[in-house]
Amino acid sequence: MAVGDTSLGTGSTITHTGVTSELLSISLDDVAREAVEHHHMGTTGVRPKLYPPTYSGGKLTATYHLDGTETPDTPMVAASGSVAIALGDGSVWTWATLSAMTSYGFDDPLDEVMTATVVFDLGVVVAITT
Repeated sequence: MAVGDTSLGTGSTITHTGVTSELLSISLDDVAREAVEHHHMGTTGVRPKLYPPTYSGGKLTATYHLDGTETPDTPMVAASGSVAIALGDGSVWTWATLSAMTSYGFDDPLDEVMTATVVFDLGVVVAITT
């Protein structure tokens, strides 16, 4: 990213199990690649490590506008499904079918917008397009 280049989240959406919703906030964390120690009885000094090509896709937490007709039944019952995030700058991030919703909650405050918050345990990113 160039210095001074910024993107706003306005217009970002999330799609899972055929439902697309307007995002209010999104965060991605715990993307990790675990090191494997590679040593034997003759190893001296620092233990060498191998970094495999596979890694954890992390956890995605998203808060979005709830339209009231959506229920957690479809995404929570689905064993897994792809998750696509269309960002306001036109980029689209898609995670493989190894992604599963692990948490769902909603908020319906008096005289305010209804929202839902979901957490996905993600598979590996399969496509990022801009």
